[in-house]
Amino acid sequence: MLIIVACQFVAPKVGVASPLILLAVGLAIGFLPQVEAIEIEPHIILEVVLPPLLFSAAVRMPTMDFRREMQAVAMLAIPLVFLSAFAVGFVINWLVPAISLPWGVALGAVLSPTDAVAVSIAKCSGVSHRIITVLEGEGLFNDATSLVLLSAAMSAGLAADEHALNPGLLIGKVGIALGIAAGIGWVVGEVGVRLRALIKEPSADTVFSFVMPFIASIPAEHLGGSGLVAAVVAGLVVSRRRAAMISAANRRFSQQNWQTMTLVLESGIFLTMGLQAF
Repeated sequence: MLIIVACQFVAPKVGVASPLILLAVGLAIGFLPQVEAIEIEPHIILEVVLPPLLFSAAVRMPTMDFRREMQAVAMLAIPLVFLSAFAVGFVINWLVPAISLPWGVALGAVLSPTDAVAVSIAKCSGVSHRIITVLEGEGLFNDATSLVLLSAAMSAGLAADEHALNPGLLIGKVGIALGIAAGIGWVVGEVGVRLRALIKEPSADTVFSFVMPFIASIPAEHLGGSGLVAAVVAGLVVSRRRAAMISAANRRFSQQNWQTMTLVLESGIFLTMGLQAF
C-alpha cells in the first residue's frame, strides 16, 4: 500500500505514468534475494480482480459519449482483435515454423487487446477526449473477444487441428458469449439499480455495489457467456440509470470508495506484473 501511495505521488512529478513506475518497482523488488517467486492463479485475476475493475470503468463511462462512439468501439473490440491475433499468428508461424498456427494465434490473442498502460499514457499526453472515449470503450469489451479466441486457439493447438480456427465458427462463439453476457448484465444492472434506490444508508449501498459485478459475471460464466462483458453491461446500465434512481449522497459515497478500491486493484496488478516478470 505504501508503494502504491509513493508511486501515485511521484508519477506526476516525473511525468511518467504510475503503472510504468509500479512495473519498474516490482521488477526491482523481484531482484532482492529475500523475495521468493510469486505466482497468482489466472482465475483469480479473471474472476475476482477484473469484474469490479471493468464494472467501475463502465459506471464512469459517460452514456452519451459511449453511444456516440458505439460503432467505432464495436469495430475495434471484435474485428480488429481477430485481425490482429491472426496477423500475429501467421507472422510467428512464418518466422518459427515449429510454432503451429493455433499457438501463434493464441499469442496474438494475448497481445491484441488494448493495454491499460497505453490508455493511461494517452490520457496524460493531451489526446482528444473522443479518442480516449473510444479507447476506454474498446477496452471494456475487447478482453472478452480475446479470451474466447485464446480458448479456441489453445484447444486447436492441443488437438493439432488448424481447421478448428474457422473464422465463422469463432465469430459465432464470440456472438453467443456476448449475447448471453449482455442479457444477464442488463438484468443485473436494472434490478440492482432499483434495489439500490431502496437503500438509504450510503455504506450499505456501497457494499451492495461492490457485489454487483460478481452477481453479473458468475452466472454469465456458468451459462457459457463472458463474465467480463456481463459486468461491463451491468456497469453501463448503472451509469445510465443511477442519476435518476440513486440518491446524490449514496452516489458520492459510492464513487469515493470505488475510486479507492480501483486504485488499489489496478496498482496491485501492475506491481505484481513487475514481480512476476523477474
